[in-house]
This record gives sequence, C-alpha cells and structure tokens, in this order.
Amino acid sequence: MRTILAFALLLSAGPAFAAHDAQAVINTCWQGHDHAGMSACVADQAEASLQDLTNTENTIRLAIRDGTYDPAFPTYQTDALADLDAASNAFKLYRTEHCAFQAAVASKGNGAEDVRKACEAVLNSERADQLRASKPWL
Repeated sequence: MRTILAFALLLSAGPAFAAHDAQAVINTCWQGHDHAGMSACVADQAEASLQDLTNTENTIRLAIRDGTYDPAFPTYQTDALADLDAASNAFKLYRTEHCAFQAAVASKGNGAEDVRKACEAVLNSERADQLRASKPWL
C-alpha cells in the first residue's frame, strides 16, 4: 500500500513540474508580445526544440554506427540502434499524449494550443538533454 501511495505521489508531482516549465515558456514569450506574438514565439520554441532533439538523436545514431566495438558483442550496434529507435518512438507517443492532456486541462481558457506547444518544447528539450548525457557512454 505504501508503494502505491508513493508512486501516486510521484506521478502527481511530475505533471506539476512539467506544467511549471511550460508556463515558463509561455511567460517568457509574453514579454514584449501581444497574444498572436506570444503564440508565434511558443510555436518557434517548440520547433527549435524539435530540431535540437532531431539533431541530437542523429548525433547519437552516428556515434553508435561509427563506434568501434568489441567483437565479443557482434549485435551491439544493431541492438543499440533498435533500442534508440524504440525509445524515440515511445517518447514521441508520450509527448503527444502528455501534451494533449496538458492542453485539455488548459482548455477552459483560450490558450490550450499554446500550452500544448510549450509542453512539447519543454519535453523535447529535456529529452535532448537526456540523450546528450548518454553520449559519453558511446
């Protein structure tokens, strides 16, 4: 029972943290902009973070492909590339679903799409940082 309660508390803390970061993106984009300008800024942040994530995934993919590996582990490259692809696909699904949830919660107001894009920007940036942190292992 304690494990379930602790897990529930952990899950409840996660979205609040992500929403706070998404709100920070929106707050930053409000500075010096009207609503249309803020929305464009958030969309630009989401696009820039997606490009950063794509570039980071490609860098990791190339590092795996170009690495030299112990012949005792002949499937390392194939397995590592397949695992990267599976993780990337799982992340994309999570991002879509989580940010749709964030937008749904915000749908009482008129900024649901901005919240969704800000959520995507935050999650993309966090994922790119996670991947960059794994690069020293390659």
